[in-house]
Amino acid sequence: MSSSTEKRPTFVPSFASPAPSGTSPDRGTAPSAGFVAAARAWADTPRRLVCAAAAVTLILVASTLLLLFLIASRIDAMRNARDQAGAFVVGAQQVRAALSKADAAAASLVFEHVELDKGGRQEAAARQTYADEARTQDDVDDNLAAAVEGVLRLRQLNPTACPPRAAGPTAPACAGNLLDDLGRQTPVYAGMVERARANNRVGNAVGEAYLRRASELMRTEMIPVTDRLVALGAGELDRAFRQATRGLGELGVTVVLCLSGLILVVLQVALARFTHRVFNLWLITGSLLLVVVAVWTAWAFSAQQSRLVRARDSGYDVMTMLAQSRVLALQARADENLALVSLGNGRAYDEGFDQAVNALGYDSAGNPRSPRPGKSRGSLTTSLDRLAPGDVPPALTDDLRTWLNTRSKVVELLRKPSEPGGQDSFTEATRLTVGPEADAFDRFDGKLAELLEKRQSHFESGMSASLSPLNRFKWFAFCIMLLSTTFSLAGLWRLYREYQP
Repeated sequence: MSSSTEKRPTFVPSFASPAPSGTSPDRGTAPSAGFVAAARAWADTPRRLVCAAAAVTLILVASTLLLLFLIASRIDAMRNARDQAGAFVVGAQQVRAALSKADAAAASLVFEHVELDKGGRQEAAARQTYADEARTQDDVDDNLAAAVEGVLRLRQLNPTACPPRAAGPTAPACAGNLLDDLGRQTPVYAGMVERARANNRVGNAVGEAYLRRASELMRTEMIPVTDRLVALGAGELDRAFRQATRGLGELGVTVVLCLSGLILVVLQVALARFTHRVFNLWLITGSLLLVVVAVWTAWAFSAQQSRLVRARDSGYDVMTMLAQSRVLALQARADENLALVSLGNGRAYDEGFDQAVNALGYDSAGNPRSPRPGKSRGSLTTSLDRLAPGDVPPALTDDLRTWLNTRSKVVELLRKPSEPGGQDSFTEATRLTVGPEADAFDRFDGKLAELLEKRQSHFESGMSASLSPLNRFKWFAFCIMLLSTTFSLAGLWRLYREYQP
């Protein structure tokens, strides 16, 4: 770079030579030639530098605004996925689990009037277990209350008003309408369970009919409503995922940054021709800062996407399958209880039990089903396969196997006729179902609920972690783009002062 600071003359070339004597200028081209000559006379080097500075400022400011807009839209999409759509999915799954647990607890109310040992010689553990089962109404009330609280939270997460209901089953689903349905059905279900309990207290067999109707309402109307709520939340979450990972904005920012860098390079080449200087360190620094922003943008978006994919695969997907597994297990438990008191008329409950266990991915003995072509392995087996061994609660599958083996014993007992003078098969089967050996299901459900809660926390923390690269990067990008603009304008300002007359 030349060290001379003397001012250079303005570069104003002549545009036309005088016409030869005796000839007259072309009247059609004289005005345009004069305009071009005037424009070139006006566009001296200082004015050209001012125009270049204005163009550089406009391009870099537009690049900065576009980059900040893209980062802000990504952050908004991530926050919506975490605080709105993701929280809605988690809340809907919790409502579904609470309703399923209430139904399973209500189904055990049929045993309140059953004496587990007519001779009065039952063990203390069996008496305590029976006493706990006799107080299952508290579990029903607690879980229904939890479901109602969950519905209220879902209303807060989805405040959008629904359009008027369309006629017919093909009407589009709306979360508000579905939550209204749950709000109307829950008191009806609770009333049926209470009437069943009142009849059971006096030994009236009609209590069983009320429980059957309540369970049918739960399975055919209330649980499907929660399934649709989960599906709506999952669809919204999927849209937020796509918005947070789409590459169109990244392509636009990359193109703009590349064009900005190219313009700075072309500007430096043009200045080198007119000023006979090879380098302008200020402009070079501004160009290098653009490269830094481009590289950091690629890293930040890549880190955000990889963390989001990890939160989806190891958090959301597993969480959804575990939530479905718990609903299936509770449904199987309710079927087990209702089938027992049906006294041979509960084929539908037996089939429901087998279907639920099969959907978990296990056979009646508690062994994982072999994979079959074209069929899923089961929600629980698939989710456990995707977890690290240390993340699975100890003896989870052992408790499941113990519960299913106890169920097999109950089925066997009910198939045998009662022995004369001995305890009847129904009483013995009832003791196996609600006695001390039934603790295996409670342990299994508790561990499954704990695992589900951990996966939900893992999903929420993963979503928060995917936000951190963008939160840090937005201020970094603004500062670096501001520095790039400042250095570029400083380089042009120094040249402007040298050529200013």
